[in-house]
Amino acid sequence: MPPAMSGTEIAQEYLFCYRNLGIFQENIVNQVLEDVVKACEPAWAVVRGEFRPRGGIAPPLKLAGPGRF
Repeated sequence: MPPAMSGTEIAQEYLFCYRNLGIFQENIVNQVLEDVVKACEPAWAVVRGEFRPRGGIAPPLKLAGPGRF
């Protein structure tokens, strides 16, 4: 029988299930929030998504400044 998983390990396993899905990041955050509310019934909840791009190159969110781009 495998050892019991800690709360951190359970959360990590849950989040890893979204790793290779072809859905938008906003949809992942919305689904996680729905799952938290459904499981815990909190008075309020905040879910913040921080995503790392594949290949280590983040797409620019904003470009500004003098010169040519």
